[in-house]
Amino acid sequence: MKRATGEITQRWCRNDHTSNHPLRWRRSSFQSRPAAVGYTIEADDWSDEGSDHLGKAMNNEAEYRALIRGLEVASEQGCTEVETRDDSQLVVGQVKGDWQTNEQHLRKLRDRARELAEEFETFEIVRVDREENLRADGLVDREFDD
Repeated sequence: MKRATGEITQRWCRNDHTSNHPLRWRRSSFQSRPAAVGYTIEADDWSDEGSDHLGKAMNNEAEYRALIRGLEVASEQGCTEVETRDDSQLVVGQVKGDWQTNEQHLRKLRDRARELAEEFETFEIVRVDREENLRADGLVDREFDD
């Protein structure tokens, strides 16, 4: 069995003085802004990390894209057991089926994440605070700095 544990995060570019307050820019989830995602994966015999600039995306879309990218890498590496730590309460709740997914574009992303999750013998997704995803968060910072 090949086990992998990963951190997933996303963030919008903070491009004005009002958006430095975390609650301010998180509440604006229906606005498209420059977005980036970051992921880290740790396994017994390998590790990977990456970040991607998405162009403009809504907050929740970026959160799903981060999860999907991490799952794609784990699948490509032949992982059979995956534990994902995600700092998005919405994504975790929707992927688990605890929350409804009302927006069509998010439903497509949720379905893709679930399809990828089904490829693994075991899959677990847990919600963590952003402070517990600092490596992935740093990758997002680096993406915006480039």
